[in-house]
Amino acid sequence: MTRSRRFSKWVSKALDYFTNSDDFPPVFLLWGDENRVLPLSTGEAFCYRSLPDRFEVVEKCGHLVMREKPDVVSTWMDLFLQMDLRKSEPPVRVAL
Repeated sequence: MTRSRRFSKWVSKALDYFTNSDDFPPVFLLWGDENRVLPLSTGEAFCYRSLPDRFEVVEKCGHLVMREKPDVVSTWMDLFLQMDLRKSEPPVRVAL
């Protein structure tokens, strides 16, 4: 097993214990669809367990979304900060 795969499994296991409570700040999860460190399936599983306020997949992007696609990240962050988080909308997955 490669070092990257071991790390991915360790992070996946650690994320199993994260819970999003009512007093936790809003969570926005961005995930690269070509992430080889933590594959998209890990992000989707984490999203399912943690119930972020927003979950977006960035196409043609790896692990360092903010370095690889800074304009996309900025756009999504602006949109997220404008959301009315008092509404209980389910997480939405939209490709930009």
